[in-house]
Amino acid sequence: MNYSKRENNNRRLLRGNYGDKLYSKVWLYAIRIACVGFLAGCFALAGVLLGTFMGLMDGVPEITLDALAISGETSRIVDQDGNLITEIYTAEQRTSVAIENMPQDLIHALVAVEDKRFFEHDGIDLEGILRAGVSVIKSNSASQGGSTITQQMIKKLVLTPDQNLKRKIQEWYLALTLEDMMSKEYGKERTKELILESYLNYNYLGNSCYGVETASLRYFGKHVGELTTGECALLAGLFNAPSAFDPLVNYNGAARKRQLVVLDAMLANGYLTDEEYQAAKSEPVLVQIRAHNAAYEADDSNDVYSYFVDSTISAVQDDLVEKLGLSSNDAYNMVYHGGITIYITQDSRIQGIIDDEFSRGDLFQDETYYELSYALTIYDEKDRNITENFYTYGLFYSEEECRLAAGEYRDKHVTPDMVKGVDYVENITITEEPQYSMTIIDQHNGHIVAMAGGRGKKTANLSINRAMDSTRQPGSTFKILASYSAALDVGGFYPGATMDDSYMQWDDWIPGNWWGTSKFLGFQTMRRGIANSENIVTSKFMRAVGVETNFDYVESYGISTLRREPDEDGLTDMVGSLCLGSGSVKNYELTAAYAAIANDGVYIEPTLYTKITDTNGNVLFENVPETHRVIKETTAYLLTDMMRDNITGANEGSATACNFDYYQYTAGKTGTTSDANDYAFVGYTNYYTCAIQSGFDYVTYPEIYYESLGHSSIDPNGAYLLSYSAHKDLWRVIMGRVHEPLETISYWHDAPEGITWVSTCLDSGLYAGPYCERDQRGSRVNSDICDWNSMPQGSCNRHIELSVCKESGQIATPYCTDTEKRVFLIRFDDEIAEITAGNLYKIEDFPYCAYPWKYAGGIIASINGFDPSSICMETGSYTPTYFGECHIHTSEKKAEEESSETSEAPKTP
Repeated sequence: MNYSKRENNNRRLLRGNYGDKLYSKVWLYAIRIACVGFLAGCFALAGVLLGTFMGLMDGVPEITLDALAISGETSRIVDQDGNLITEIYTAEQRTSVAIENMPQDLIHALVAVEDKRFFEHDGIDLEGILRAGVSVIKSNSASQGGSTITQQMIKKLVLTPDQNLKRKIQEWYLALTLEDMMSKEYGKERTKELILESYLNYNYLGNSCYGVETASLRYFGKHVGELTTGECALLAGLFNAPSAFDPLVNYNGAARKRQLVVLDAMLANGYLTDEEYQAAKSEPVLVQIRAHNAAYEADDSNDVYSYFVDSTISAVQDDLVEKLGLSSNDAYNMVYHGGITIYITQDSRIQGIIDDEFSRGDLFQDETYYELSYALTIYDEKDRNITENFYTYGLFYSEEECRLAAGEYRDKHVTPDMVKGVDYVENITITEEPQYSMTIIDQHNGHIVAMAGGRGKKTANLSINRAMDSTRQPGSTFKILASYSAALDVGGFYPGATMDDSYMQWDDWIPGNWWGTSKFLGFQTMRRGIANSENIVTSKFMRAVGVETNFDYVESYGISTLRREPDEDGLTDMVGSLCLGSGSVKNYELTAAYAAIANDGVYIEPTLYTKITDTNGNVLFENVPETHRVIKETTAYLLTDMMRDNITGANEGSATACNFDYYQYTAGKTGTTSDANDYAFVGYTNYYTCAIQSGFDYVTYPEIYYESLGHSSIDPNGAYLLSYSAHKDLWRVIMGRVHEPLETISYWHDAPEGITWVSTCLDSGLYAGPYCERDQRGSRVNSDICDWNSMPQGSCNRHIELSVCKESGQIATPYCTDTEKRVFLIRFDDEIAEITAGNLYKIEDFPYCAYPWKYAGGIIASINGFDPSSICMETGSYTPTYFGECHIHTSEKKAEEESSETSEAPKTP
């Protein structure tokens, strides 16, 4: 019998109903097809999932057993010539310790608050992932929590700092892989210990401390193995956000609150009994930290970086965050422990000159004052971690007076039974005043080659750098940036253009000159206005171009500290007084602005470093500064030529004290604020641009009366305690030493195309006319350079020739017989309208003006309601000082003479 498959099927069909059998056969085939399709779908889905997984794993780094090893490479800072400036000492910032030497309370505190299922999971915490999953999916960000301690170490030591879902999945995969590999090699218990050891030794815990040993020494003054439970809780709380919970600052009690969160977590997870919990809460941990910190800061043996290094470290960290996308902690890790080399722009020869002069102090003013900064913290007697803070400051004649004042202030708040270091702590800082700051920039590349952040010994890292961080009013140095630059560049003006130095009112603002209001100089050229630092002339040039345009130029010069829009108090720097330096600026930005002029009008962003390399010399980051043109090359040339007068003394230039070498071409501008609270000078040569500022850290000190001293603290506002010349002496000596080995260049470079010479009138600023050289004061013809696109438009309209009576010296009338021709000035009616009558006669050139009686008796009287008889007329006679019509030869006098002649004539017989 045939038992083939086909024959068996035929027999089955013959035994039953054919239709039913056919129906069954169709279903059988359908089921088979469905099964095949299902399997194919499964394979396809598996392929898709595999492809997705492979895509997610694309670029994932290979992990090894030593993935958690901490390199601890020391980073270095070298100058522009490659000379080592300093090492960023890794050994002082991190000291690793074995987990066996760490207190069990510290381990429990960390696990309780950071990863409570750490000892149970295999690298990832599914419960934590599910809790954070919704947030991660919604934001497509991996920064929403759920990371285990293992994942955090993977993220810091293995992966890049990117935050996205792909990296989070890679993080999970690597965490599982690492713990699996380590468990096979060391066992699960030892694996957990090694991961914790790496975590506790690696992380940043604030105040330049990496790892728990360094942090323990910095905050408590003892090794980590000696910490109490309360101290362990505070230290463990710093891992989450060391800056926010900084125990040395303790903003709003944040450090204490975080410590309590950790202790609560330890209690909830069974790591503490109720008794242990209450005892830990009662420990005066923050009191001990502050007491130790006071002793630490008083220790001069601690390494202190220079102002330049301080600022470079901050700048590098900011750039790593902003330009490379690192987190702030990872940027800090790279700087302090990444073994990188930072190439700074410092010229060690020039920096050494500044350091030498600032440390000797020979050139500072003779009168040195002392600023007291006093902070007092009193602890609550029931909870030592609750504090009340007090602060005062003042200016005194001696350090002794500062300490006496601090003692009297302390005694107002501290009772005799209080113990220092237990019931209260105090911090006394005494600073020499006035302070000085200086920045030197190579204008050709924007490199900051040297700086001084203050006088006196630098005692702490990241302390205030007055060259980079502080803002001061720049005074008249700002006239170049906020008036004359725009006037030359787009205003159509030129060095020989004139403005009337006379009374002006601009909205509600009435500017005055530095010499007061007893006199006005009359028509002044831009060149003389710069040299003589004339406020009114500067303000009128700014007004002619517009405040907003000038503000745009200031910002283009790189000044970042001014308020364009009104702040919450309604204050803005976009006002007329901007050109006189009413806003506050940073020293290095002021230097960079002038460096742009010295660089033919091209601004280069000031830089502290050029590049960062890794341990193998590979470039990690190259610091390329932003550049743009601020002013035309011709404008820069004209400004430089005019500011040269300040140094040579031409046109009453005010900076001759800064002239270190007459043959070394130097240009610059002085600056003084109201009440002489700030002095500044910015100048440049063909090599370098340098700005120096001097002043008190506080413009106004509080009126604090101390009984035993018998007087209040000094208030320099209006007291003129600041030397007028010390900052100039410093600038001259330092820049002189800087240029000693350099070739003397006695000229600026050749004039750019577009510069030409013009002959103008000193009063009108227009082309000189036939009367300009016959002015009663002498020739008023002036020869000066000019951009040919901004040449004068027309000839002089300020001079007029009139006949003068020789007998009276007044303007001749038709009845004067003996006359001569003289040339007079003219002021137009609209110009007179702005000048009040009382100030009109203070203008030095007003006696040489034509028609003064018209102003006194007519226009002025009608505009200002002024009675001319009180100043220029008395019983109908004009004051001889001013020109009027001849009062000797009048029509009445002529009639009288003719009548007399008729009466005396002999009668005809």
